Amino acid sequence: MLWTIAFALIIAVTFGFMAMSYRFERASGKKRLKALSCYPLISVLIPTYNSEKTVRKTLESVVNSDYPNKEIIVINDSRDGTPGIARMFGAKVIQNSKRMGKAAALNQAAEEASGEFLMVLDSDTTLRKCAMTTLMKSYEDFESRGERVGIVAPKYAARNRRNIFARLSDIEQRMHQGLMRIQMNMGSILSIRGSCMLVNRKAFDDVGGFSNTLLEDGDFTAKIIKAGYKIKYEPKAMVSIKEPETLASLLRAKKRYGKGTLYCAIRHVRPYVISPQSFVCFFPQFLLMLALLGISLYQNPLTIAPIAMLLTSFTISGITSYITIAAIGMLSIIGMLVGTQTITATNVTTIKSGLLGTLLPFVLFFVPLVTFAYITGAISGISDKIHNRPELEFSNW
Repeated sequence: MLWTIAFALIIAVTFGFMAMSYRFERASGKKRLKALSCYPLISVLIPTYNSEKTVRKTLESVVNSDYPNKEIIVINDSRDGTPGIARMFGAKVIQNSKRMGKAAALNQAAEEASGEFLMVLDSDTTLRKCAMTTLMKSYEDFESRGERVGIVAPKYAARNRRNIFARLSDIEQRMHQGLMRIQMNMGSILSIRGSCMLVNRKAFDDVGGFSNTLLEDGDFTAKIIKAGYKIKYEPKAMVSIKEPETLASLLRAKKRYGKGTLYCAIRHVRPYVISPQSFVCFFPQFLLMLALLGISLYQNPLTIAPIAMLLTSFTISGITSYITIAAIGMLSIIGMLVGTQTITATNVTTIKSGLLGTLLPFVLFFVPLVTFAYITGAISGISDKIHNRPELEFSNW
């Protein structure tokens, strides 16, 4: 009975979140961003480490951007061919003699930057042609409404979705952006991806830049919010990111995220622990934990299906799709409570195509694997705190 009540509450909360997401989607679709009356200088900061295979496309996307007033600063922590490639695109290059880490590199570049705005851009991330202009338009739109904005984040999509691990990570990323849409109803979002963000230079200076910690972007956003600024999400601005392509790199990234999030929560109880946004951000993790509990209680891996279906509902745009996926989740719950289910060749064939075809490995493989990585990362972080180890260790990368 308690298990049934818990699922009913989860479904109710999920439907509430979906309604909030849909509300933001409708408002965003109707919003028309005004043309810029001027183009403040944007300093694009690109930290690199062994990035010569990816940085060329990143630089090409910046140069080909339709935003006319920009400068590019590349900070290289390694001894590879990145500086030569960067200079071909007119970028200013800072070559470090040893590995400093992303936070220190960005702070170093910010000291050299002349822009009124900073764009943080990973060396394996590419901008759509109008992304930079759209982010600036969005910033000015929010500011014109009297909002004090520190960061505007774009919409992310994996560019290497032919790889199975990248495709599964992209589903999780779309779920994350669904949660960002929900948080926009609360005035500000909390958790963004550090691959790309437009930062108000004054806000950057007010919080003292980035901290040398494992999840530097999460720590930075918390400091921005605590300083009284808001963080906004602009889905009209699109960027392409590279997701992990191997099991080892996937597990390493998720473990790092779990450990880094723990550090952020310890340092920033508000907003990371006590805020409406934190409840939204960590709702998926709560569902994942519940799913693993269901597996242990029922001794049936398919008990994770309803949870994963509800999680997946955040990745789909449009209220019809929301209702469809949530209905699938409820049917799965009913089936789980009535009796055990087994995977048959017929089941697999039935859900082989489209999104549902990707959902099977997402539900039965990716979700429990990622949950395990998050948990082990958090446990590792607790151990590091007990033994007073530094938060930033490059072995985590």
